[in-house]
Amino acid sequence: MLGRVTLALADEAAQLREENIPLTQVTGDIDLRLPLGAVARRLDMRRLAALVILPETPESQIGLELLTLEHTTGPRQQTPP
Repeated sequence: MLGRVTLALADEAAQLREENIPLTQVTGDIDLRLPLGAVARRLDMRRLAALVILPETPESQIGLELLTLEHTTGPRQQTPP
């Protein structure tokens, strides 16, 4: 990634208002997990409509090798060996 970008989410209602909820700003190579508890209080997570990628600098570029979205219901549990 070149430059800085903001990652945000929008649910159906926010998308109709042309709004989104910023998650984080990133630069360079990234591999991250983002907790969504605070965002879930502002968006209807059942109605997510978009992952928004906003360039913050004129030279901002992003290339995605892999994008994984997952839903978890609680802390991860380890299975016994």
